Amino acid sequence: MEKKEELLETKEILKKIKKSLYQAIYDANKNNLNNIAFDIRTSSNNYQQTQTINYNKYLELINNNAKSSSMLNIKTNDIIPIILPNLVEARTLIYGHNIIGAITYPVSPMAPENQIGKFIAENNIKNIFIFNEFYEKYKNALNQTSLENIVCIGSASKLPINRKIIPWEEYQALQINIPKNLTPFFEENHTAIIIGTSGTTGVSKGTCITNENLNASAFSYKDGNIFPGSFMDALVPSIAYGMVMLHLQSIDGKKVYLIPELLTHNTARALCAIKPDVFTGGPVHYINIKESEEFKNGKMPPRKIYLSGGASLDRSIESGLNKVNTDYCENNLINEDIIVRQGYALTETSGLGTIAKRGSYKFGSIGVPMLYTEIAIFKPNSEEKLNRNEIGEICITGPSIVKEYFNNPEETRKAFKIHADGKKWLHTKDIGYMDENGFLFHVDRIKNIFMRFGFNVHPNSIAQFINSLSYVKNAAVIGFPHPIEQNVPVAFIELNSNINEPLDEIINNIKKECYQNLEETSIPMDFIIVDSIPINLGGKIDINLLKEKANINYYNEKNVITKKLILK
Repeated sequence: MEKKEELLETKEILKKIKKSLYQAIYDANKNNLNNIAFDIRTSSNNYQQTQTINYNKYLELINNNAKSSSMLNIKTNDIIPIILPNLVEARTLIYGHNIIGAITYPVSPMAPENQIGKFIAENNIKNIFIFNEFYEKYKNALNQTSLENIVCIGSASKLPINRKIIPWEEYQALQINIPKNLTPFFEENHTAIIIGTSGTTGVSKGTCITNENLNASAFSYKDGNIFPGSFMDALVPSIAYGMVMLHLQSIDGKKVYLIPELLTHNTARALCAIKPDVFTGGPVHYINIKESEEFKNGKMPPRKIYLSGGASLDRSIESGLNKVNTDYCENNLINEDIIVRQGYALTETSGLGTIAKRGSYKFGSIGVPMLYTEIAIFKPNSEEKLNRNEIGEICITGPSIVKEYFNNPEETRKAFKIHADGKKWLHTKDIGYMDENGFLFHVDRIKNIFMRFGFNVHPNSIAQFINSLSYVKNAAVIGFPHPIEQNVPVAFIELNSNINEPLDEIINNIKKECYQNLEETSIPMDFIIVDSIPINLGGKIDINLLKEKANINYYNEKNVITKKLILK
């Protein structure tokens, strides 16, 4: 019976997803064109309404961008980088290029200049779209000889004189040369989006996401009724999490309160002003909610669901926000007081995986598998499926599993495996387990786990314990090579702002707690106090930045003198 239901489910989703991204949102909204698509809010006026755009105007802007881009000689299969914050223009460009069959590559505004310059040169990129505020950062990369057009969005008065630069207003005016809308392009298994990622293997690369991949992910959220009501969105489109939320909102005809700026310490303020049903953010947003006066004073507004994704949320933040004990489980009875629920997905799954949906929240879990996806725990580097509550590698299969890594067959072979069951499985390199009730728990990244004196050390578990201490606001633990012990954990700690004790005394107290509560191999070799734990746009701790700034080398020095490390 289960096999039959599985086949029906697969057949049903395959019918839905075999269309372009643009066609999917057009079909979903052609009968509700007067509904509001976007309600633009900014911090400058305390998140009050500044502009609204209905679905009719949204689709019109998309088609106009398709026509303007075709006038720039953008064609099917051209790769178009866009370096933009969370603007309406980013969305209309993504779908406009999808009409043509061009491939949009949303680039993180945190990406280094040399990486962008190299990508442009190696792929003979001819057209790029960039926010004016980012131009100065990337001006050298934009001097690549292959570039023919640099379309700049924002105030034209801030732009330098450059024959390649096209202000946004000029770009938009190009569409008048084509009176009719273009016929949307669609070809099965055609790459629609490229998203940059370090992926499951830690190597930076582009992930090729097809129309079908992203449609499958978005329909899983929609058909599962995961996000009822209005959205507040502050995610950037350069991460898969942001991209799938963007697409879901459009195919589900959502009213979206769009925040076109980075939202971190103002998260609670924005939520209280806007009062959306749904908010999707990362750990950085929930860390700041927990520290906010609005949360401390009990002023957080009613909600349907606030989701944390992009990285695991520390249990001290989860317990502090949700005010439940470690054994708590909803058991199908929805607890409206839950502030944050977790989800788990990767770029390679087009932002689809598990979610602690309403009625399925269990403390510490990253949720239950979503529609149209299958998740299993395997013995690492094998096809041996493990039993419930056995720790192994989290593997995922389903129609959202991406096509490949861009121009990187070796990394593609490492991550995606065709098993004996004939299915294409993503080997995530994440370690975890699934309990007897189907809740998934994340333990650590395989690449983060290291050996000390021959024993496995899980830095994420150490960080969770340190985060539970009263002194600590946030912590990260990283393994460093050691000449005697193989590798040793080093703790990077951001202290709570109200701590007045001497630094040495604080460190000694944290050490004492670690010695009393952790296995000997898990006790950090050193404790580094930082002004803040750096978080990247994907919501993950920036491990590379911590390593670079700390400059720890145990082969040259026996111990690192405890110090305060300034990362700003």
